[in-house]
Amino acid sequence: MKSKKKVFWLALMILVILSTGITVQAAARNMYIGQTYKLKVSRARKWVSKNKKIVQVKQNGTVIPRRAGKTYIKVYKKKGVQKIWINVKKPYINKKKITLNPGQTYKLKLNGTKVVSWKTSRKSVATVTKNGVVRAKKAGTVTITCRGRNKKTYKCTVIVKKKTVAPTPTPSPSPTPVPQVTPDPAYNGKRPVLISHRGYRKIAPENTLAAFRIAAEYGYKAVECDIHFTKDNVPVIIHNATTEQTSNGHGKIKLYTYEEARQLDFGSWKSPMYTGEKIPSFEEFLILCRQYGLHPYVELKDCYGMNRENIAKMYDIACSVNMEDEISWFSFGYAFVEMVRDVDPTADIGFITGSHISEAILQQMRNLQTPENTVTLYCYSSSISPELLEVCKRDKIEMVARAVSTEAVYQSLDPYYKGALTDSVLNKEISIIK
Repeated sequence: MKSKKKVFWLALMILVILSTGITVQAAARNMYIGQTYKLKVSRARKWVSKNKKIVQVKQNGTVIPRRAGKTYIKVYKKKGVQKIWINVKKPYINKKKITLNPGQTYKLKLNGTKVVSWKTSRKSVATVTKNGVVRAKKAGTVTITCRGRNKKTYKCTVIVKKKTVAPTPTPSPSPTPVPQVTPDPAYNGKRPVLISHRGYRKIAPENTLAAFRIAAEYGYKAVECDIHFTKDNVPVIIHNATTEQTSNGHGKIKLYTYEEARQLDFGSWKSPMYTGEKIPSFEEFLILCRQYGLHPYVELKDCYGMNRENIAKMYDIACSVNMEDEISWFSFGYAFVEMVRDVDPTADIGFITGSHISEAILQQMRNLQTPENTVTLYCYSSSISPELLEVCKRDKIEMVARAVSTEAVYQSLDPYYKGALTDSVLNKEISIIK
């Protein structure tokens, strides 16, 4: 009797849904920027995109992905409305970095668009076929570049290890075996990259093009900056929300338009030789990084204008200067990191933590992971126990050390750290990672 009642109520619910036209959600579909797709829905009368900035849809069901993100299309039918979720991704290469032994091969794959060509920067180190098969030849580092039909390039760094030759055993009169210490081959002498915090601000005014330029001249390979927005929503490079500390301005940066902010002097507070230094725009910063071969680490501040729309705008700026695959985005605001992931599911994203790292924080890091992205924990190395380090290695959570102030602290870092934020470690000490 009870089973008959359940069947009756289930049938009644289905009847109500069909008769009232309640929206029915379909499974999400992955689509790539630069492609067009045709959806087929029987008796469709009208097609509407919830977010035309992410996807556009024609009345014949043709969908055109515009920007990375997630949205849905409503299909109005004679009875009811069907909701089709769309997950838009940008094309990506399946690996951005691989390590091989001489003689090994690995197949690279470009997802989301067709391949036009594959190219290697050093044929003597590794070759690549027209099908994307990489063959390691001798020790060294090489860049494999893939050009897509969308006229964009995608790169993978290939590290070929040295051949390990077993030493010839030497007869010894002592029967006692000598213990051999084998270094971890996973890192092959690798050290964390030093990241110049706000540029080389010991000499130049922080977060200015001069500071980033001098960092490059001193030998840094990566620089960190902070993002705020002006009154007219232009992303600019400044640490504090207010202008007094680093310029001759007064009040918060959000009260200035971009053109007004450009009239301020962001250099003379540090030294007369930097008088007239301008506040950099995010675009100027990326162009300088590209020019000097610097890896940009971009901190998203909890500030006016930091929202999904403006983060998407920043991603578009990065695309316009061909730097979208080179940026490491991070923030104290977990929601902002999620927004970057939603805009670009392949991005290198990170969360800044304090001195205590709980299991809840580690779970948040796992929740940020997608099949294509990189997730990084920005932490004080003193708060990382050997057990916690092993958890990060196991769960593929990468790490950047905060506030590395001396060479001794830098040398003590486990090679699993990919970077170290510093204000103090100088170029003479940086030579070990060149």
